[in-house]
Amino acid sequence: MSEPVAFISRFRIKAGQRPAYEALAADATPRLQAEKPQTLVFLSYVGDEELLTIIHVFADAESMDRHFEGSDERSAQAMPLLIPLGWEIYGSVSEAALATLKRVAATAGVPLAVHGEFLGGFLRQHPVSDEPPESPVGALLGLSLVSRELQQAFLAAYLARQGSADDFWQSLEEDERFSSEGVRELRLTLLLGRLTGFRLPIYQQLQRLRDNGQVRDVRDIARLDQARWRRILRAAHSESGAALPQAIPGDTPQDRLEHIITTLRAALEQLFPSDSLRHALRPAPETEPKLSRIIPHADDLELYWRMIDDYLRE
Repeated sequence: MSEPVAFISRFRIKAGQRPAYEALAADATPRLQAEKPQTLVFLSYVGDEELLTIIHVFADAESMDRHFEGSDERSAQAMPLLIPLGWEIYGSVSEAALATLKRVAATAGVPLAVHGEFLGGFLRQHPVSDEPPESPVGALLGLSLVSRELQQAFLAAYLARQGSADDFWQSLEEDERFSSEGVRELRLTLLLGRLTGFRLPIYQQLQRLRDNGQVRDVRDIARLDQARWRRILRAAHSESGAALPQAIPGDTPQDRLEHIITTLRAALEQLFPSDSLRHALRPAPETEPKLSRIIPHADDLELYWRMIDDYLRE
């Protein structure tokens, strides 16, 4: 019988970094909720003197391992804002997880408390249903262009996945239930969900742009300018009637809207630097002449792989 695992992290938020941490948490939490379905509890609390406690609960050790996948990237974003104070493990965890936490605690010079023996208790979970869960992923799939049957098949495969993300998508390509077009649609749906922080009103506006042919793929979204994003976000929140969450940094609704735009564009620039640069150069007459003549039309330039100077010499 599998035994539940609880994991508690304790930090102090660095002086002046509370707003930055809250912004990071506001963006990261819905992604964790969507991408880590085996994580039963993920809660954060702040007490006196900016003491931060994060509580995780997992059904078993394997679920904890799944949660830790990608944690290096998440830690790299959060740790500049935090001072580690210690970690606590309740339950039996995998050797790999225990070794990792011991190493991290030793490096930080903080305690790691391990309470490995489970005596008893229970976890109250929602009853199992054949219907897709009401989660950000399930809600997004309901708006996608694939059938209800494929949505259910995808969710079942997603919850049972093992290995890397590339392995998961490759397995779908090899599954005769999914066409190549269906897999592309599902992948684009989740990517747009992640980019929008799983905010359904924004996703629905982008879906409209796809429906009317203004946007064919995510690369086209990278070319949207700030004014267009303002119109998209205003329409999203006007039609949904939902206010911008207070957790988003900003003193006014306009400040919070600009923060969302900045976050979206930063993510798109990381994914598609070449497309973002081509768009940025078009309206800039002060740009160096050679760049302004060539780069906006250089559709074969990919900045992930080539330096601009090398491309221009060729």
